Amino acid sequence: MNIRTCRVRTFASLVGAALACSLQSMSAQAATALCPSGAHAQHDTAAGVVCVIRPSLTDPEIADRGTTNLGYGYHVVGLPNDIDAARGVFFYLMGTNGKPYDPVSQSLPSLSIVEEGIAQGFVVLQLAYPNDVAVAELCGNDGGCYGPARQEIIYGLPISAAVEISPEQSIMHRLSALVAYLKANMPGEVVMPQAIRGAAIDWQAMRLGGSSQGGGHAGYIAHDYPTGGVCFLASPVDTVAVTTESTTRYSAVEWIAQEGWQTPSERLKGVVHRQDGSYESITTNFRALGLRRSTSTLAPNNDWLVVNIPTNKPHTSPANHRDLADARAWACFASEDSL
Repeated sequence: MNIRTCRVRTFASLVGAALACSLQSMSAQAATALCPSGAHAQHDTAAGVVCVIRPSLTDPEIADRGTTNLGYGYHVVGLPNDIDAARGVFFYLMGTNGKPYDPVSQSLPSLSIVEEGIAQGFVVLQLAYPNDVAVAELCGNDGGCYGPARQEIIYGLPISAAVEISPEQSIMHRLSALVAYLKANMPGEVVMPQAIRGAAIDWQAMRLGGSSQGGGHAGYIAHDYPTGGVCFLASPVDTVAVTTESTTRYSAVEWIAQEGWQTPSERLKGVVHRQDGSYESITTNFRALGLRRSTSTLAPNNDWLVVNIPTNKPHTSPANHRDLADARAWACFASEDSL
C-alpha cells in the first residue's frame, strides 16, 4: 500500500450523521495539513493527514519494538487540516500486540479511529508502547497485581513483579517525547491544542481512549488525573473470578473499584460487543464505576453500549469495525454538552 497517496475510506451506513456529512463535504478537498519533518510516512485524508513517527526518532532511548515482533510499532499522529481550530486532542492506546503502524507490513491496522477523530476535528495521538503481553496474562486471577502492573507500564515505576518496564519505555515518557517532537518539528506558525501546548500535558483538555489492554491503561490515567473523558472500547477487563460448582462470578479489581477517581464517572463512556469473551468482566467493571447501560444503540442515553453486529472478531470490533463508527463517535468524540 502506498501510504503517501491513499485516501479516506467510505464508512458504512451506520456511521453517525454528523461524521458522514463531515466526510462527504470535504471529500473533494486536498489535505492541507503537513506532517512534521522527519515523519516516516504520510497518509492523506480529506479532513487532514495521518503521520507515522518512528518512536526512536523522538528519543533514541525509546525502543521501536520489543524482543519479539509482537506489539510496539511506530506512533501514528492524526492532524486535521485546520489545526488551530482543533476541538482538542484524543490520546489513544491499542490493545495487546496492536501496532499503530506496522513497519514490516507497512500498514495502519487501526486507521479507522484516527480518521474518525480527524474528521471530528481532533488531533489524534495513537501511541506505540510495550503491549506485547496482555495484563490479564501477566496477572491472571491475582487482583492485587493489576494496579502495580499498569503503573509500571504507564509510569515506568519499578513496583510490579509481573512486568519490567524502564522509565524510557513507559507510556508517559513515550507520550512526552512524541509531543516534544511534534512541537519541535511542526511549522512554526502552527498553534497546538491546549492539551499539548504547554510544558506539561494538560490532562483536563485531553480525551483518552483505548481498546482492551489500552483501554485499561487509559482508565488508569483517568483514575490518576482529571481528564476530558475516556472511551472504553472492549475494556477494562481487570477482574477476579470466583467459580463455584454452577457459576462464575466476577468482581472488579481494587484500582477500578476504589474511590478517588480524578475523572468523574459522567466523563466515562464504554462500548462492548455482546459476544466478547470478556463481556462479563467488562460489564462488571462498568457497574463498579457507577456507569449505566444505554437502552439504545442508535440514540445512546446513558454511559455504555452493548453492540451485537455480526463479526468474527467481537473483542476488537468496538475499536475497528466500520459499522460501529457511530458508536465510537458517541463514546470518543461527542461534544462536551452531550457527554
